[in-house]
Amino acid sequence: AFAYPSAPSPGNVICTADSSGTLNCTSSLFVSFTSPVNNLSFWAIEPNQFGAVANVEIYSNNALVGIVPLIGLGPAVGQFGLGNRFVDLSAFNNVSSIAVVALPGQTSIDDSYGGNGIGFDSFSFTAVPSPSSLALLGAGSFAVARRRRR
Repeated sequence: AFAYPSAPSPGNVICTADSSGTLNCTSSLFVSFTSPVNNLSFWAIEPNQFGAVANVEIYSNNALVGIVPLIGLGPAVGQFGLGNRFVDLSAFNNVSSIAVVALPGQTSIDDSYGGNGIGFDSFSFTAVPSPSSLALLGAGSFAVARRRRR
């Protein structure tokens, strides 16, 4: 059976604030990585609305490479779900940043009739080695191979 990695950890949830600094969990979330990453995933905390509640925009080298809708847990229109949603972005490589943004025509994420927004937790990813690191690794491997031949 598939086991979700890194289950949410209460108390460590990222929640956004509006421009006045008021915590509301409905503003867009922007995450930039210092170096590109692969195998990116995270948990969306309580996306309780029915249907799509936000879009996750994925960027590589500042270019948009994909948009994945974040689907809420509500079972039907007008009904809330309860729980957390695992968001798997491992199909994207060399991710430099992501943005969780409102759907077109909406002003906030989880723009519901009573929603409290969405928190984010347990980001997991693998750092992509920089080209210079790969070159050093290759040069070191070549030197070791050459030394063994002697």
